[in-house]
Amino acid sequence: MSTQATDIRCRSCDFKGVISYRGITLRYHFPSGNTVTGYCNRGWCHSCETIREIERPLDVSEIEEKIQELQQQKPRGLFANIFGSGSQQRESDLEATKNLQAVLYLTKNRKSPPRCIICGSDRTSPLEFGSNGLSLSFIHYCGERLYTLAPDENSPRISRRPLELDLDPEGNLLGSSDT
Repeated sequence: MSTQATDIRCRSCDFKGVISYRGITLRYHFPSGNTVTGYCNRGWCHSCETIREIERPLDVSEIEEKIQELQQQKPRGLFANIFGSGSQQRESDLEATKNLQAVLYLTKNRKSPPRCIICGSDRTSPLEFGSNGLSLSFIHYCGERLYTLAPDENSPRISRRPLELDLDPEGNLLGSSDT
């Protein structure tokens, strides 16, 4: 994976940060042996005092909606059932529903907020930028907003392989594909 990084600055103080893009997959392992896949967002880690990859928070109502949509899908016609594509679709929908139900279980039973992928702290804030480049939801310690710099087309590109992290249901690191 080869991408450009985005430089971040503060409007008031001398803070400089970088958002680098790396595919990170989180695998939450339940004591029962089941595994659920999750993903990361960029955010501010108050312990690291910088921009980090943090766990993507999960929304119960959004997950419940997706489950309901899958369960309400109409069965395929007779032609699809005879030639097998209908049964493959049903199996796929059942697997997707089963996975979403596991994600819903994780979301409803988790007690800690999203954690920093680097240090494991649960003192994090999501970081989003508007079309004007200013942070929408985060105010830096100095009282100002962060902003993105326009990418330099001539800057070096970073190539990093995807990372897979194994976590317990509360987001504590169990293992990594880097180790």
